[in-house]
Amino acid sequence: MRQSKEDLVFDVINTFFLAIISLIILYPLYFVVIASFSNPDTVAELIQIYQKRWDSFLGS
Repeated sequence: MRQSKEDLVFDVINTFFLAIISLIILYPLYFVVIASFSNPDTVAELIQIYQKRWDSFLGS
């Protein structure tokens, strides 16, 4: 059965939204898995870099 135009638009928007949500959830999980196999000092340095970038982004 062929989809209507509205169904197609809904499917595209829904797929995009779910992909963004999936990335938001999976990136921290990926970071934790990679960090568990990495050198703890390297991970600590990386976290400090992220904190500095976040602070500069917020203007603190």
